[in-house]
Amino acid sequence: MLTSVNRSTGWVGNERRQFQVAGVSFALKVTGVESGGACAVVEVTVPPNFAGPAPHLHERTTEVFYLLNGVMAFTLGQETTIARPGDVLRAPPGMAHRFWNPTAAPATYLAFLTPGGFEQYFVELAERFANEPSWPPGNVDQLLAIGAKYDMVPA
Repeated sequence: MLTSVNRSTGWVGNERRQFQVAGVSFALKVTGVESGGACAVVEVTVPPNFAGPAPHLHERTTEVFYLLNGVMAFTLGQETTIARPGDVLRAPPGMAHRFWNPTAAPATYLAFLTPGGFEQYFVELAERFANEPSWPPGNVDQLLAIGAKYDMVPA
């Protein structure tokens, strides 16, 4: 059963629903637990000129990106494209991909993740690196270990 988020706190019960990592805002809309493991939906807002993650892939997770506002660049496999509001992009398991915001304005997209569970990568990053003075963090091995735990593999 899905539960409504308390808009003033961003929490459902004891679960934090909104947080930031390296200037990127995340809002958990549906978690893997709530969907019985089927999927997760995360709203992501990236700041202007955000460099994005290094190329990576997932062995089990499909990511579908739906751009709500702003402009984002995506590299999926060997192809790079500029996405605008309403555009949908898909990174199936095994496809190397990355994304970034090449503009001076923020951009927001919905990430649809199947199966659910990968959204916990963002949650753990936020918890682990909340007090990190710079990004990427000083201990990159820790970052890679978190990624490996949640099906994020460097490409």
